[in-house]
Amino acid sequence: MRFYTLDRRGKEENQFKSGDQKSSVYRFSKERLRFAAGILILFCIVILLSCCEENSDWRLDPPKVSRRDCNCPDWSPEDDYIAYCYQPFDTRIPEDTLGLYLYSLSDSTYFKILDIKTTHFLEDPDFSPDGRWLVFMWNNQIWKSTITGDSLQQLTFGGSNWSPDWSPDGRKIAYFHYTTGEDTSGVYIMNEDGTDKEHIVMGRAPVWIDNDSFVYSRSIINHDMAIY
Repeated sequence: MRFYTLDRRGKEENQFKSGDQKSSVYRFSKERLRFAAGILILFCIVILLSCCEENSDWRLDPPKVSRRDCNCPDWSPEDDYIAYCYQPFDTRIPEDTLGLYLYSLSDSTYFKILDIKTTHFLEDPDFSPDGRWLVFMWNNQIWKSTITGDSLQQLTFGGSNWSPDWSPDGRKIAYFHYTTGEDTSGVYIMNEDGTDKEHIVMGRAPVWIDNDSFVYSRSIINHDMAIY
């Protein structure tokens, strides 16, 4: 077998024999393989170091909107903030980074308005219509606070309470209440200060349509869900 090379103009044909280990073709191919192998090894080392580094950014930095384990986002009425929860189920995450956060869309900054512990569940933040308050589920109860974290107030007591949703006029809060072994579970409505709780219907996850009506889900045959 013979090999031939040409220059860019198609001239100066050179012949190399297949057994010639000293040919420039052989040396060139061997050097390219060594170079590619070195790059691949270096890439693997960088990946391993980034995965095993004890002080990696995702464990030390406060969570951003794009980070994993950030959930339950809610837009503010004026579209200037996003409220979200951060509580990954990972014991390596420092507890002082867990909590309820606000992300500012105007300057891409974020700050924590509520600290939580790893054993407490935090979900479903919902802005008040005027954008000054947040209602949310914390440790199976409904709470509210200002968007700066002040005036924290517990609104429900007993049982499990989830999915709070503020009425368009800001006067009422609908939510799902559940108590084991009782037929009082379902969608409730209360005043924005937590008073005058009223059982409305068997169902869950209420969302206001207007000040007089809302949609909700309900379990039907075979535990499927339907919207009402």
